[in-house]
Amino acid sequence: MASTMEAGGSHEAPATADDAVALVLNNRDLLGDILLRLAFPADLVHVALACKFWLGVASDPVFLRRFGDLHPPRLLGFFATANYKWCNRLEFWPVRHPLELASVVRRAASIFDGDLPSRAIGINDCRGGHLVLRLSQDGYTTKELAVLSLAGGNASILPPPPPIPFELERPCVRRHRMVLPDHGCDGQCFDLAVAYCDGEPHRTVQVSEFKHGVWCIRASLKTELLKSPVIPKVLVVGDRFYMATQHNIVVLDLTSSSFAAIDYPEPIDDDFTGGRLSRADDESGVYMVNVDSDNKLRVWLHRAGSWLLVDAIRVRKVFARVGIRVPCTGFKVSCVGDGGEFVLLEMDGRAFYVDIPSRAVEAVLKVAKGKDLCYGGYGNAAWPFMTIWPPRFPNNNRDG
Repeated sequence: MASTMEAGGSHEAPATADDAVALVLNNRDLLGDILLRLAFPADLVHVALACKFWLGVASDPVFLRRFGDLHPPRLLGFFATANYKWCNRLEFWPVRHPLELASVVRRAASIFDGDLPSRAIGINDCRGGHLVLRLSQDGYTTKELAVLSLAGGNASILPPPPPIPFELERPCVRRHRMVLPDHGCDGQCFDLAVAYCDGEPHRTVQVSEFKHGVWCIRASLKTELLKSPVIPKVLVVGDRFYMATQHNIVVLDLTSSSFAAIDYPEPIDDDFTGGRLSRADDESGVYMVNVDSDNKLRVWLHRAGSWLLVDAIRVRKVFARVGIRVPCTGFKVSCVGDGGEFVLLEMDGRAFYVDIPSRAVEAVLKVAKGKDLCYGGYGNAAWPFMTIWPPRFPNNNRDG
C-alpha cells in the first residue's frame, strides 16, 4: 500500500465548496466586485443586513462612488400637485419600472395616507428621498411646512424661518420658497425669502438654513436684478441659488455674497411654464428645457457665461411615432430631470414623460374632467422621484 506521506512534504485536504465561497465573500475586493453587479441602491441595503463586514463593504465611500458611476439614479415616478375644482390634491404618478423596484414604488404611492401628509396641499421640493410639503388645516391656506422622508415615511414640521429685517414706512410683501440642498437632505433645507415694496427697485433676499434642528441666516442682501415680484422656481447648486423669473435668471452666490443675472437664450412665456432649470452633472452649469412656439423642445446648457443648444426635439414628430395625437400648441414643461435627461410635459389635461436621449414617450396621467396640474406661483407642479442615492444603510450591530 502506497504511503500517503511523501518525503519532504504532505498532502493537504482539498478545500470544500463552502471554504471557497468563504474565501471570496470574506475578501473586501472580491465582494466589492460582486456587489457592483447589483442593479439598484435598495439591493445594497439588503446586502448590508447580512453582517457588519458586508455593511462595511457596501457603505464604503470608494465603493459607493464606483457603484454610483455604474448605476446612476433611476426615475421611479413623479409627485404632483393636482387641482380638483379649486381643491389641491397630492398624487404619485409612477413610470414603468423593473419588478425589483415595485415595493419602492408602492411605498411612494401610499406616502400621503398618513395623518400629517394628508394635510398637505402642495409640494415645494423633492430631492434625496425627501419632500418639502405645505400643510393646511382648512385645505386652502398654507399654515406649516414639513419635511417628509420617503424612505421611512416620517414627517417633521419645520419651525417658522427667521423673519426678514425690512423696515419701511410703507407695508412690504414677503415671499418664501423652501428648497432642499442639491446633495440630499438629512434634516437640512433652505428658506429663500424675498421682501419688497411696490414701486421700489430693490429687493431684499435672505437665505436661511435649517440644520441640526435650528435656523441660521446665511445671507441677507439687496439687489435690483430680481425684477419679478415672485420667485416661482429656485434651483440650488452647491452654494448658488438660481432664481428663474419671467425676465431672466438671477443667481445668488453665497460664497461671494453676490448676485449675477443670466439672460435667457430665447424668450420665455409669461406664465413661467415655458422653461425649467436642472442641475448639470458636474455642477459647473445649469440646463434649461423649454418648448418654443413651434412645439420644438429645446435643451440648453449654460456654462462659462454662455448658452449652448444641446438638443432639439420636434415634439409632434416624437409623439406621432408612438401614435399620440397632440394639439398644435399648448405644451407646458412641468419638470426636468438632472442633467436635462428627461422632461415631464403637460398637454391638454395629460402628462407625458419624455426620455430625451432615446426620444421614448410614456403617458403617466390622463387628467379627468375638472382636474389640472396646479402651479399657483410655487414653481413646479410635478417633481421627479428618483431611486434614493446614496442609500440609507441600517445600524447593524450584529457580529460577523
